[in-house]
Amino acid sequence: MLTCMRTTLVLDDQLLKKAKEAAIDRGVTVSEIVNQALRTSLTADHSTAEHFTMPTHGDPGPSVNHGPEDFWHELQSDDRKSVEG
Repeated sequence: MLTCMRTTLVLDDQLLKKAKEAAIDRGVTVSEIVNQALRTSLTADHSTAEHFTMPTHGDPGPSVNHGPEDFWHELQSDDRKSVEG
């Protein structure tokens, strides 16, 4: 059975433009382009990827280590607030 979930993504303008162009070229929807890109990314072997360090400038202050789950919790909290009024 095929199930789908609607969601909102924030994409870079140029990336979305390229996705739309690719969708037109392939005769598919932008959703299918995003789904395929996610499938490819999630099945790829990233074990050899280098660790990325974000360059900073000035006094860095205390280190903050937020993970994806922290952002998920914040988004859920925002959603609850918008529903509750």
